[in-house]
Amino acid sequence: MDVSAPISDISGEHKVYLRFLGKARHFLFNLRSFNLTPAEPIPAAATKAVEVSVALGCAVNGTAQPSDIAAAVKMASQADVALVFVGVDQAIGAEGHDRSHIGLPGVQSDLIKAVLAANPRTVLVISSNAPVAINWEQENVPAIVGGIFAGQEQGHAIADVLFGDYNPAGKITTTWYASVDDLPHFHDYDVRKGRTYMYYQGKPLYPFGHGLSYTTFEYANLEVTASALKPQKAVGIALSITNTGRIAGDEIVQFYVHVNGSKVQRPIKQLVDFARVHLEPGETKTVSFALGHDDQALKYWDEAQQDFVQEPGKIDILVGASSADIRLKGAVNLMV
Repeated sequence: MDVSAPISDISGEHKVYLRFLGKARHFLFNLRSFNLTPAEPIPAAATKAVEVSVALGCAVNGTAQPSDIAAAVKMASQADVALVFVGVDQAIGAEGHDRSHIGLPGVQSDLIKAVLAANPRTVLVISSNAPVAINWEQENVPAIVGGIFAGQEQGHAIADVLFGDYNPAGKITTTWYASVDDLPHFHDYDVRKGRTYMYYQGKPLYPFGHGLSYTTFEYANLEVTASALKPQKAVGIALSITNTGRIAGDEIVQFYVHVNGSKVQRPIKQLVDFARVHLEPGETKTVSFALGHDDQALKYWDEAQQDFVQEPGKIDILVGASSADIRLKGAVNLMV
């Protein structure tokens, strides 16, 4: 039996496996290893490997020996680019296991400062299961990449972003506060007292929906199809978005509303919908949303009626790149 498969642009030692599929069990056989030399020499630039050195620096819980940080600093000083991975994991904060503060654990911040002092070309990678208050880092580190709940393939995903093989487009789904002092008491769960993007009045470290890209986008030409939103009807919202950068990328366009009610406290803004759109450099596309009269964002809970109800009045239409980066505004009157 002859088995063949195309091979190109690779060299070095390789192992060959054959997988046989059976009804109950699968079998994998290692046939042999071999060395492959390309038929034509590969240019030196294409074969130049990226040399990566690794030092512990500190543990996830922020504990470290002075020699650990010293080794990381020495390695960073000899590198073209230094990467520092920090954050929290299940051992630090999880369901039923709360963190005592929202900063980086232990000496993680000290490690970042020491590495940055040794190499100004430092990239900070947040590999975390929760927001962290990285105020000094935001002000001083030249590049920050967020890998939040990135999963088992996060190593490949983050590497693709760092090497420029993938243009990131993710947006955070939580508000990142600058300090625990920005939040109400820990045991007060009323979001209307300053929790989440819907009610927080201050300036967050990173707002809900925030996320940058290797390219830039321009929003324009907001259109609202009707001036009034009547029962059992919907209004359309459309806008154009243009990739104004030099590489292809995705933008996540976010559609919020603010209800100008007077009977109860209403959110500053509330997300209704979002759309992910891919754009080549210089390309423009139209993004459309629909706001139905019965949309939950237009209602509030009435204690007397024990039901969600509506209040007639002006609805602000807000479209942007995050909850704090609103690019276009419109309005419609809600009829009840």
